[in-house]
Amino acid sequence: MKMNRVYKKGISIFLPVYNEEKRIYYTLSSLIWCDEVILLDKCSNDRTIQIASQFSNVRIITKEEGKAYTSSEYEIYLEECQYKYSMTVTASDIIHPFLAQKIKDKIQDENFDYDAINIPYRGYFLGIYEKYSPWFSESSTKIIKTNLIQLRRGEVHTACNNEANTVYVIKTNSVNEAYFHLTHESAEGIIERHTRYWRGEALSPEPLNKSLTIVFKKFVRFLIIKRTFFKGKAAIALAFSFLTYYMMSYVYKWDYQFGNAEDLYSDLRNKILEEWRKNEQIK
Repeated sequence: MKMNRVYKKGISIFLPVYNEEKRIYYTLSSLIWCDEVILLDKCSNDRTIQIASQFSNVRIITKEEGKAYTSSEYEIYLEECQYKYSMTVTASDIIHPFLAQKIKDKIQDENFDYDAINIPYRGYFLGIYEKYSPWFSESSTKIIKTNLIQLRRGEVHTACNNEANTVYVIKTNSVNEAYFHLTHESAEGIIERHTRYWRGEALSPEPLNKSLTIVFKKFVRFLIIKRTFFKGKAAIALAFSFLTYYMMSYVYKWDYQFGNAEDLYSDLRNKILEEWRKNEQIK
């Protein structure tokens, strides 16, 4: 990010996408109030870009290679964004118009100078929004001053950090007037998206021992502290999907750093093939 950069009054949105033609229209329609939406496309091969091009406040940037969700994508965003406040969204997200108006009123107020804004939040995973969900939250600090954003190199979901000291809390009159995160409609969708995230996790500089410790801590949290495994089949399904993310993150990191199966298998195939040739069974 450029030092001593002057940002305009308003809000910039960061939206990284890959093949989101089924959801992107809903998301962008709920962002028409924003000053700019920087859509980072990771080589989609469906109608994502065609749909996004219909919105006048959307600026499309194409990332040439890779589908991993890492800090490098935030570097592109921070280089391009122009406004004082920032919010990262995904194609899973949609914002109620009443909440959007409240946010807009605050960031356009000349006297408003909070570091961050906390808003009502509803995170649905496999169609579930319950207190036993690992992703349950009634609010989230989603909006931050752009100049306070800090990056953790090589990270995925923790790629972005901030130094917000003052946080303004927006409250609405209804539970439906919120920021909705509607993710992972099916088990197949979980695996497809997590595979992309795991590729990014593999590049993380975080030590393997730390990744393993995280898995045990999460397991203890669900089993003993939150007792998630005793709250029904839906709770168990959510816990398993949450835990396997961190478990496979470890596997991807290990494979990236130490795995050599491809070379090993190639050598074995060639050696056995050579034995066949020695016995004149094949040419």
